[in-house]
Amino acid sequence: MGVGRHQLLLQKGDVLFLKPAQDHVMLECSDDLELIVLAAVPELAARFSLDMIRAATRAVHIPHAECNRVQDVLFNLSGVSSALPQEETVGSLFEWALSQSQQGSSVSRRALSAIYRNEQQSAVDLARELKVPVSELSRHFSNDLGFRFVDARARLRLIRFIESVDRGQTLTRAASDHFGSYAQCHRVFRKHLGCSPKEFFLGARSEIAQATARNFGSRE
Repeated sequence: MGVGRHQLLLQKGDVLFLKPAQDHVMLECSDDLELIVLAAVPELAARFSLDMIRAATRAVHIPHAECNRVQDVLFNLSGVSSALPQEETVGSLFEWALSQSQQGSSVSRRALSAIYRNEQQSAVDLARELKVPVSELSRHFSNDLGFRFVDARARLRLIRFIESVDRGQTLTRAASDHFGSYAQCHRVFRKHLGCSPKEFFLGARSEIAQATARNFGSRE
């Protein structure tokens, strides 16, 4: 499996965690491949703290006996008609699988959790809260999660800005809430999405989505 810049060799019992929209492609597989894919919607991910999953750079291996148990649980989900038991089962499986892995430094996990709670928190304030130097916070974040602290915070602000506008807020109000000013919002939009906020909501949004879909399709 190719994941970003990494190539991973997976075997029976391996679990691979992928962040939303993370670049990945199956490069080669054996004839006896059996693959189970689970996805958690944002609400479920938040309820089980799954937003702390780091970018995949290696697989988590589940012992043979546990692998069979998990497979039985998942196959039995088709007989459950109520949504709540299904969600609880899937969320609990995600949590359990995460517990089998050493998810990098506790500094990076706590930092990611903190900016999800408060997207305005600066690296300096967060380092002080976690009682580590800013340089150590940045190093752990980049090594464990695969992207820089400032980029993670910027992308989170973009997501929440777009959600606010979709709920009916004006561009100016949403920009002020999430970026402090429209000028700063405009700068981050240009850097990460290649367009202005106005252009995004006037049509560039669908163009970006189509281009992303084409890129994923060409990889697969």
